[in-house]
Amino acid sequence: MKELLFIKEFIKHFKETGAILPSSRFLARKMIDEITFDKKNVIVELGPGTGVFTKEILKRKGKTDILIVIELNELFFNNLKKELPSDDKNIILINGSASDLSEILHKLKIEKVDYIISGLPFLNFETDEREIIFDEIKKVLNGKFILFQYTKKVKKEIEKYFIIEEMKKVPFNIPPANVFVCE
Repeated sequence: MKELLFIKEFIKHFKETGAILPSSRFLARKMIDEITFDKKNVIVELGPGTGVFTKEILKRKGKTDILIVIELNELFFNNLKKELPSDDKNIILINGSASDLSEILHKLKIEKVDYIISGLPFLNFETDEREIIFDEIKKVLNGKFILFQYTKKVKKEIEKYFIIEEMKKVPFNIPPANVFVCE
């Protein structure tokens, strides 16, 4: 049961997990609705956890879209490895850190990405760690950065790096979340 796995990891690794339960399908839809799937996209997902957003992307992605999923937590990574289709060469699962994003993409021979989806709990990170990750995202982004946070406290820091195009509240999530759509 994914909820149980999530709760265990939350207790063990609160700073990295950030929530006691996986994101709701309502939040997943709100995040993924921002992606235009009518052209070949390179999509990076940071911190997929149990894969709620990943599954929503997989429902919609075309055959030529490339999805790169980067998960630091080894248990979540191994769980995703079992669940993601192994026969699709355009789905790349990496056990790694968002702070190494440009290096990971360089190894994959990818310079720029169209969308970066993030479920990372930025407020749980030290300021310098957030800055490193935002810098890494900015280096490789050639489209939209879509993230959610449970609070607006990190909004000013996001605005130092990106233009917030839109912010949406998702009440049907535990806890309610804010989706930031950035360029």
